[in-house]
Amino acid sequence: MAKRNRITVTWELMTASIQLLLADKRILWVPILAVLVSLVLGGIFAVPIIFDLVHWAAQSQMHNTPIGLIVMFIVYYVLLYFVSTFAGAMVISHIHRRLNGRVTSLGLAFSDAWQRIGALFLWSVLAASIGMLIHNLERSHRSIAAIIAGLFVGLAWGVISFFALPIIVIDKVGVFDGIKQAMQVIRQQWGGMVLGMGMVGLFFLLLTLLGIGVLVATVKYSHSIELTLIVSVLAILYIVAVGIIRATIYMVFRTVLLHYAKTGNMPTGISQSVLRT
Repeated sequence: MAKRNRITVTWELMTASIQLLLADKRILWVPILAVLVSLVLGGIFAVPIIFDLVHWAAQSQMHNTPIGLIVMFIVYYVLLYFVSTFAGAMVISHIHRRLNGRVTSLGLAFSDAWQRIGALFLWSVLAASIGMLIHNLERSHRSIAAIIAGLFVGLAWGVISFFALPIIVIDKVGVFDGIKQAMQVIRQQWGGMVLGMGMVGLFFLLLTLLGIGVLVATVKYSHSIELTLIVSVLAILYIVAVGIIRATIYMVFRTVLLHYAKTGNMPTGISQSVLRT
């Protein structure tokens, strides 16, 4: 397929994902609840972490980080990944049911994700571990090679995980089997995957920059404290909403593309040209 046609079709696929979301907007409650749960987790872990930080700062040997503090950070980090993963699994299940003409609801999506809770937790541990590795490599000031390695690992993991999580949820396979199957799908759909990731990212980046631009302009040029406060709150809520919608559409896109890669069937109400990449 010509490059122009591939780009056009992938853009249409992103539009189709948006249409699927608009057809059932209740799925947006999943990432919203995930954000709220993450905030609750932050509040729960904040007290002991702050207490340990204060206690650590009062010690003479501040270069020795307490083991307890490290463990709490790791547990908190993994739990955040698990909340995000579980929410993603619910969205995947909900959209997969819809694509196959099955009855769907948030309760059924939760039930499907709950049945895969062991695999989802293992995936969260793996993703959190790789995330910490990438962070440490990219923040390394000792070697340019380490920074480049961090970028490479991050890119490779982003590609692998694109289809791996949907496969783990939909096909009910283990984490490593999901990764193996994802590699096979990537060989077939790498073009649509890369273009789709780029288009979704660019589209919502522009929306986010719009909110940031309004916020910065208001803070810089407004002489009214009340107006600045109101616009600031609205801009922050707008940016959060854009992030939630972006994450949801991104998950919908991954599920739709995997559905077509595995079956060749189009979702109900969406033309075959939209899905053929």
